[in-house]
Amino acid sequence: MNWTRTKSIFIVTFFCLNVFLAWQLMDKVGRSQIGVFDPDNIETRLKENNIKVADVPEEIGNMRESGSVLKGTWEPFTEDDVKSLVAQKANRIADNWWIESTFDSPIDITSDEENGYTAFLSTYIYKGLSYTFSSKDEDSIYFDQKFKQQRTVVPEGAPLELYLNDNNQVTGYVQRYYDFDITVGGRDALKYLQALEVLLDKQHLRRNDHVTHIELSYYQMRTERFSETEYFIPAWTVEIERESGGKKRNETYLVDAISGVVYQWPLESTIGGELEQVEEGKINPFDRVDEYREGGNR
Repeated sequence: MNWTRTKSIFIVTFFCLNVFLAWQLMDKVGRSQIGVFDPDNIETRLKENNIKVADVPEEIGNMRESGSVLKGTWEPFTEDDVKSLVAQKANRIADNWWIESTFDSPIDITSDEENGYTAFLSTYIYKGLSYTFSSKDEDSIYFDQKFKQQRTVVPEGAPLELYLNDNNQVTGYVQRYYDFDITVGGRDALKYLQALEVLLDKQHLRRNDHVTHIELSYYQMRTERFSETEYFIPAWTVEIERESGGKKRNETYLVDAISGVVYQWPLESTIGGELEQVEEGKINPFDRVDEYREGGNR
């Protein structure tokens, strides 16, 4: 009997069980604070408070939300994966968990920007259409990976980063790829109007505000940095434009799509700090998994 292997199996099994129990606890506590869904009442409250909501894509308005916890496992890149890439010198690094690549010549992708860079991704990146545009700065373009057309977010580092030169051309990139599985699922998630209702009830959405963007994504729970296996929970991203003192400012909130707990973005964890949690006394699902597990066992 291989005792070391058996012990490892027990550890992993109990770890997954604790994550599941913690999630059930959050579900029970959160749903006890969320009323019966009444879309007409919510829309009336928004109108009475002169809160404008940007046009919601049809797929979100008609979405049958499912509350699932995802397990994301890094997929190691093979030699054949690298050989299939064109017009670049690509290498596997960090025990084959990453691709690091330099293009033979800089690539101009400005014409592809309006389409989310899909032409570039499908041509030059391994499983490129599994990624979706996230953000851009002077030096890089960042992409999140998708799960069934929904964004997954890793606050401490995008899974695909393109490097730009002074002419805004792509010179190379680094990439990792997650294989996603549902570990906890089957429960209904909050609809987008319920997420707005939660923000109204907690006065994070106020009179004369303008909701500029709503999206359901999966956010990474904090594990050991660069862990091979990570967990993601569903949350509504709600971007709000607010005028105060004659000046406009933007705020972004995350509403846990299962429990209704609210967090404010950007998360300080993106720079190695702690998550700014709007509500006190709640389990923080975006925090480290071991702390999340402790919360579920109280």
